[in-house]
Amino acid sequence: MTNAEQGILQPEAAESLGRALAARLRDLSIDAVVLWCDPRAAVLGHVVARELGAELVYAYSDLGILTLSSTPPPGTRAALLDYVWEPDPGLVPLLTMVRHSAEVAAVASVLSPPDSLRHNDIGPAVLISLEPTTTAAH
Repeated sequence: MTNAEQGILQPEAAESLGRALAARLRDLSIDAVVLWCDPRAAVLGHVVARELGAELVYAYSDLGILTLSSTPPPGTRAALLDYVWEPDPGLVPLLTMVRHSAEVAAVASVLSPPDSLRHNDIGPAVLISLEPTTTAAH
């Protein structure tokens, strides 16, 4: 992890980055912010959910079994969130799990998503990053 990446994981940075991500997500009517249960992303997720007035939902992977801290009701518009989408546990399993009960309206991150993130992985969701060259509607 680079020094810059370590810097964005500080709680003070999470507050300002979370507000910035929430501002980018505000027009999408997000009801739930979903992220992997990871202490590094917990503060960021809390800030984004708080700013949007959305439910915060944690995803867990335990021995290959994927679960959510709560199941969003039908019609929920969800934003999937992380600092950067790493291969493990990854975006695709989270997308698959959340789509069983909610509409994934956005996939958001602070850093650019990997080049391997293809349009068909996120379907109609909006891909949002604080790095301006990567924001695109799909």
